[in-house]
Amino acid sequence: MLSPATQQDRFSYRVRLAKDFDGAYRRRLRAEIITALACGRREFVVDCSAWDRIDLAVLSVLIQCAKVCGDQQADFELINVPSEVRSSIHALRLEHRLRLSA
Repeated sequence: MLSPATQQDRFSYRVRLAKDFDGAYRRRLRAEIITALACGRREFVVDCSAWDRIDLAVLSVLIQCAKVCGDQQADFELINVPSEVRSSIHALRLEHRLRLSA
């Protein structure tokens, strides 16, 4: 588990991004989502409320996870994305790859 903020319930797999990221965190984040997908989870919700600035490595992991979920017909959703981060994602034209709505 990434942190006590990560929780599973019957319907979805929820992850709350940490405030600070390092290489090990990014690898764990990806591995945790991929493992949950392999175990049969089909709905993933990533709470981005602590994400106060764009981190390209975390963004890359989220794009990878969204793609794998899409390939497996699983739902992937980012919630509580701060406006500055959302603006950066839009400026990079990556909102469709993250399934980020307007």
